[in-house]
Amino acid sequence: MKHKTSNAYELDLSEIVFDLTRSGLDAGQAERAVSLYRDFLATIAAHPAAAVVPTKLIDKAWHAHMCRPKKYHQDCMLAFGEIIDHTPGVTGTAEYEAAYAATRKLAPFGESMPECAYANDDMAGADCFRKEPGEDQEDPLATKAA
Repeated sequence: MKHKTSNAYELDLSEIVFDLTRSGLDAGQAERAVSLYRDFLATIAAHPAAAVVPTKLIDKAWHAHMCRPKKYHQDCMLAFGEIIDHTPGVTGTAEYEAAYAATRKLAPFGESMPECAYANDDMAGADCFRKEPGEDQEDPLATKAA
């Protein structure tokens, strides 16, 4: 994966804050979710080969961002030069647990994550991760070796 220098901290995510407040988060929670989401995006940029697990709170911001597909596409292209894929339904796998442990070490918010990915906490792992395209042979974006 070839990343541009990440502009995650420069993205205008005010619409995402608004969407999160409309969905039930108070303004403080929405601002925190988006701030952590920026750190999540910056972690992806800094460690492009790592599978990275968002927290439950970060995943709310990620989903809100993806629900604005044009903006999500534009922001990903600006920050990374490609779309950042969201892989759901991965909890309970060794790959997920390894990615969660790595995220705790790599991400600026890692120390705020509980040791157990499955804790009942907004900073525990969401049921998804960002996995580099092409890692999975069944990934339709995987490039075939020549």
